[in-house]
Amino acid sequence: MDLIDGAVEHVAMVNDIIPIVAYITARPTGVISGTTFWLRKHGFPEAPVIARPPEVNKYSSDWKAGILVRVYPFVVGIIDDHPKLVQYLPANYQRTLFLITHDHHPRDDIKIVCGIDWLTMYDKIRGNGIKP
Repeated sequence: MDLIDGAVEHVAMVNDIIPIVAYITARPTGVISGTTFWLRKHGFPEAPVIARPPEVNKYSSDWKAGILVRVYPFVVGIIDDHPKLVQYLPANYQRTLFLITHDHHPRDDIKIVCGIDWLTMYDKIRGNGIKP
């Protein structure tokens, strides 16, 4: 799997502002150890991996949205590059979705911050006033 340019450096910088508490992935639970190895190999901040259980449909954005709702208020937001996640978050979602590699989104009822690359996203996170 290829890295998005600037991901390692900027995730570390985000971690200085808002601690990374988990990596939530639609990959199946069977690849948690490989995903953890990959994250360590590339120097991402240490955090547990939450993966899709076997009974959930492949690449299920609604599952990931449900996880985000359940971990509220512990998790203050998520950085994700999958635009389908936007459609599955409920209107009462009280945290922030940082949608990377996109410059717009179709909703105005929840807080979504778009950034086309990691530098833009980091600047928006830093200027967003989010507190852990």
